[in-house]
Amino acid sequence: MIADIEELKALPEFSELTDEMLIRKIKAVEQSVRSYTHNNFQVRSCRIIAPVLGDQVQGRLKHVREGDSVQISESVNNGVYTVVKIEEGTMTLDGSLYDEPYNLITKVAYPVDVRAGAVNMLIYDQTVRKKTGIKSESLSRHSVTYFDMDGENTSIGYPKALVGFLKPYMKARV
Repeated sequence: MIADIEELKALPEFSELTDEMLIRKIKAVEQSVRSYTHNNFQVRSCRIIAPVLGDQVQGRLKHVREGDSVQISESVNNGVYTVVKIEEGTMTLDGSLYDEPYNLITKVAYPVDVRAGAVNMLIYDQTVRKKTGIKSESLSRHSVTYFDMDGENTSIGYPKALVGFLKPYMKARV
């Protein structure tokens, strides 16, 4: 995954969220980053073709550990999954898979700055998102003004300054 669950749970912003809610939020941000950049962050040198039987990949990628992300393509099981368990010759992923004789499985690795930026996006969602739309707020002598959330200031639903780290990873659409 693009962010570590245990690392996020240690932050006060996420203390009240269940693991399931946090995983859902992480996957949503991961999908947004991948769609926005048109970059799948695949490590093409770490790839195998393997069948899936009974929700298990019948093969093992070198240099992949439990908790790493893999992408299945060219199959009915297309998607990004997290490796939950590695046993001798098999990998169990975090999703329900269909039995399929041909699956192209590739390791997914996010650079450190992308992972850190994703955490900042998740923190933004937890702390600021609920205040979106407030242009000005005053209480006694305290005043708060938020910037406009229009097309010039935002991208993929976040302030442009928050997603600027993704610019070096942008790929042209094919």
